[in-house]
Amino acid sequence: MRTRAFSTILALVFMLAATLPALPQADVSSATIKGTVSDQNNAVVTGATVTAKDNDRGITRVAKTNAEGAYQIPALPPGSYEVRVEATGFGAAVLSKVELTVGLVAIRDVQLRVGTVTTEVVVTGDAPLIQIEQSQQANTINQAQVENLPNINRTMTSAVFTLPGVTNAEATRSQQPGFTGFATTGFSIGGSNGRNNLSTIDGGENEYGSGQYRVFIPVDSIQEFQVNRSSFAAEFGFTVGSSVNIVTKSGTNQLHGNAYGYFRNSTTQANNFIDQLRNGRELYAQNLISGGTLGGPIKKNKLFFFVSYEYVKTDFGGFNFLLNSPSALGVNGNTPAGIAQTNYLNQLAASGSPTLIAVAQQLRQSLVPQSDPKLLALLKRDDGAFDNLTKTHTLVSRVDFQPNTNNSLNFRFELSRGLFGLQSYIDGASLVTRDYSILTNWVHTYSPSLINQVRVQVVPFNKADNLPNIDSGSIANPRADLPAAITIAGFSIGGFVPSFNFGSQAQIPYLAHQRRFQFEDSLAWTKGSHNLKFGASYRPVDYNVEDDLYFAGQFNFADNTFPIILAVPAAQRAAVAGFNLTHGIPQNGPTLASLTGPQSFVFGLPSFFHQGFNNPKWQGWAHYFGAFAQDSWKVSSRLSLDYGFRFDLDGEPSPLKRNSYFSPRLGFAWTPFGDQKTLIRGGAGVFQGPIDVLIPSYGSLLDDSGRYINQILPTGLNAAAIYQAGVAAGLLPFGHLPASFINSLGQPTGQGAPNRVVFEVDPNYKNPYSVQASLSIQRELHRNLSLEVGYLMYHGLHLQMPVELNYKETGVVDPFIGPRYAVIDPTILQKVGYKSIGKSIYHALTASLNKRYSNGLQFGINYTFSKTLDDIIDFSSSQTWFRPTRLNLYRAVSVFDFPHSFVANAVYNLPFKAGEGHRFLSRVFSDMTIAPILTMRSGIPFSIRMPSLASGITSLDANFATPFAATRDSSRGDGYYTLDLRIQKSVFVTRERRVRLDLIAEGTNILNRINFNKVWDQFPAVPSLVNQGTGKTLDLQNGPFNFEGFKPTNANQLAGIPLAFVGVDNPRRIQFALKLAF
Repeated sequence: MRTRAFSTILALVFMLAATLPALPQADVSSATIKGTVSDQNNAVVTGATVTAKDNDRGITRVAKTNAEGAYQIPALPPGSYEVRVEATGFGAAVLSKVELTVGLVAIRDVQLRVGTVTTEVVVTGDAPLIQIEQSQQANTINQAQVENLPNINRTMTSAVFTLPGVTNAEATRSQQPGFTGFATTGFSIGGSNGRNNLSTIDGGENEYGSGQYRVFIPVDSIQEFQVNRSSFAAEFGFTVGSSVNIVTKSGTNQLHGNAYGYFRNSTTQANNFIDQLRNGRELYAQNLISGGTLGGPIKKNKLFFFVSYEYVKTDFGGFNFLLNSPSALGVNGNTPAGIAQTNYLNQLAASGSPTLIAVAQQLRQSLVPQSDPKLLALLKRDDGAFDNLTKTHTLVSRVDFQPNTNNSLNFRFELSRGLFGLQSYIDGASLVTRDYSILTNWVHTYSPSLINQVRVQVVPFNKADNLPNIDSGSIANPRADLPAAITIAGFSIGGFVPSFNFGSQAQIPYLAHQRRFQFEDSLAWTKGSHNLKFGASYRPVDYNVEDDLYFAGQFNFADNTFPIILAVPAAQRAAVAGFNLTHGIPQNGPTLASLTGPQSFVFGLPSFFHQGFNNPKWQGWAHYFGAFAQDSWKVSSRLSLDYGFRFDLDGEPSPLKRNSYFSPRLGFAWTPFGDQKTLIRGGAGVFQGPIDVLIPSYGSLLDDSGRYINQILPTGLNAAAIYQAGVAAGLLPFGHLPASFINSLGQPTGQGAPNRVVFEVDPNYKNPYSVQASLSIQRELHRNLSLEVGYLMYHGLHLQMPVELNYKETGVVDPFIGPRYAVIDPTILQKVGYKSIGKSIYHALTASLNKRYSNGLQFGINYTFSKTLDDIIDFSSSQTWFRPTRLNLYRAVSVFDFPHSFVANAVYNLPFKAGEGHRFLSRVFSDMTIAPILTMRSGIPFSIRMPSLASGITSLDANFATPFAATRDSSRGDGYYTLDLRIQKSVFVTRERRVRLDLIAEGTNILNRINFNKVWDQFPAVPSLVNQGTGKTLDLQNGPFNFEGFKPTNANQLAGIPLAFVGVDNPRRIQFALKLAF
């Protein structure tokens, strides 16, 4: 019944969209030109013919002025146009070069002079600098910026980070634990986590379903793109944050294209500080990007083609510091635990007791983990330098066709294949992707005031398969020799991951396949001073997921979980415990001397055992529908209003419910002085977005229904008993435990088994949305130079928050630990509730100084001062809060909070001339372009984390355990500063035909600043600790908690020393390129 009702609503809405006379959308992939035609006495001219002709393609569009003398031509492909205005009794007026960019509403008023139609006046002068009818906060990245700004990885949206109010959402991943492999769009607007930004390519959505891009197209295929940052119109939907609209290049009447190659390797980059400190040598790196484009006419002025292909191969080295690392050396390693253990063993050795002296002597041997043959075998096979290999192939082809002045069509085909992050060591993994998409746009002109646009995109196949090296495809029925995942704390991957996984990867294979569809219709109707808009979009998606979650089993060996007394032979434990009590030491040994992860492995003491069984496959259809109505009203020559609303019907896969939403939008643009040099713009609205597919997929796969995955998760000594039985049976650590063996130990593995993990989706789960508001003043300071000062507000609501549901407070509150907890259902170890109760608030002041291109120079200088508070991070169950009954304690500074952000960029074509008659130096520096980007921002927030803090709650929820008096993100890492630069010299083979060879050098962080991106924020669960960087004692019970990191001076300080910097961003990297263009 619900499905039938849903289908009926969709049918009715599309019937309505087909019959209403006012259905427009200023399209996400096009531009609009409009204005008023008057005579020399400023009287409006009615019935004038306005013809816009594309200078490169020869295609034309025609409009007529109405009774108010106004004209409008929407849905024009971005490019350079000639606009011709003709009227009876007047000479023609011609605007020869009108540059239209995506999303732009270009206002070009024209004054006609009395004369004959054969009289022609070419109108000169600059276009207005300020867009006096733009009410939203939006920026265009033009073709000069796309082609010339430094972009060493050739990423399609790299230039987004040069805009005000934009920060790097991925930066915080290096610092915060619990993030999964599910990426985001990469940039944060409004303090978001980067998952709720809409992206389109030629109007076709570029969404994966989890808030990340489905495909990255070559930079050389991009003409330009627009970034709507705040308070944009109702036509832009399916987003909580921003709307990024990319337009690809097309063919023209002239054959054009290029062939290029970019190259860099370890000889063109500086040493990574951390790698140099740890290894004393530089790791291997090589990057090759090659490709080309070709475009031109199939039939001049009618039919055009464009094709772009790019191949990327990246090898970059990593280093697994396993053998002879401080953690592998244990008591002989210079770690906090090793030092504490040495001091404790010295006390035992000095006790005078033969028994205790013998115990100390034995522990000096057994507490050196790599002396254990089994651990040594694991360390040897993955130790040392390794390669991360990435290879991608991307093809974009496009055909544009204008059969007549009333119709234009374009077709685009995209094919992408990729292999990402293939790690060369045995226990590594990789990601394999495929994507195909077909897009069609059709614009039909019914009359000069009524234009229809239809868009259809089909993605018949998309896959993203995360696969381990030791196996491929499904392991739902693991082969007999498949090893379990052995996760051991204290080792590092690439310098900052706190645990290393031997054997199988615990959470993969993960196979995600989907089919996506997009059907849209819109019409634009100009009526007097009103530009009415209405449109509808239907976007169904077929999701298919197989997640072999823990199917080979995972044994986790953590630091500080088991006391050192468990390393003492059972017969001597009573003597050791007695010594401890008589010397003021905790009965089981000093807290700081607890066993490390590698030592726990040696003694067979995992902190937990995690294994999945049954059915790992899930399928679900999502139905996303949105419609909008909007009016852009020119109230007067000084005031424009944009107002409208959206209606969204969100049909998510089960177990989520269908929801409908009404979202109003309002904006204004006011020129108080009427001179088009000062503009006050503002806007506000509600912005709804779909729910990440990760919520219904994981909420189904782990729902404890017996239909999907059954998980067990014994902890502590229960897990140890299972592990030790597996070792005794010869199955571990190099194999895995089949269900029959686990059952024989008294641990059921079916539905409702004890020690299980359950995920539950809140039955009242709501779609995320934001309330946005903006206000700014823009002033033209000088010709082509403007300053804008603005205020931005984003209030996020119904944001995803994972919450632990199976624990309740006992009534006991410890001043250091906080409330003590007891389990509610003893058969469940972890019960994660997906709830839409998260909130965020972002306030920002922005200042932007922009110079439009003139005299060879354009630049933008942007500063943002902001504050972000929230109570969420991301969807991952590894980011549940430690005190689930007191969620109010976690409303604090966001991990995405960067209070100060300054970015300046420029593109400068040097003024020197080439050719005979010019000096030698002039010819050397002629045809040269220099483009820098300077970025400076605040450091990454971090918390004082104590994962070993014992409150009675499961250790799986302890990633963000903090002292009770501490707020999260109370400290901040080092500031980030980098200067990137691109220099291009063009050598013309034939200047007349524009055949040239571009010599390119570009670099990032060319001043080679050490930008630390991770402080070791994990502390032992003790009330006080000596800061090894300053020598001062830290009060971890009472604070203050605003700590700073310190620069390590030796490799030992990279092994779990609190507050040591253990990760850095890229050092200086330089890339060279050759490009043949014609």
